[in-house]
Amino acid sequence: MPLYLFDKRFMEACPALGQDFQVPSVFTEDLMAVMGAQRPDF
Repeated sequence: MPLYLFDKRFMEACPALGQDFQVPSVFTEDLMAVMGAQRPDF
């Protein structure tokens, strides 16, 4: 079952979960990064 996280700071709140999290290779390029600080959490 996929895990959907909409909190951009989830790795700070739960470091153990962050260690287990990996971005799938097909999603390595973050196209929303061009929005900078205006990027929504979803």
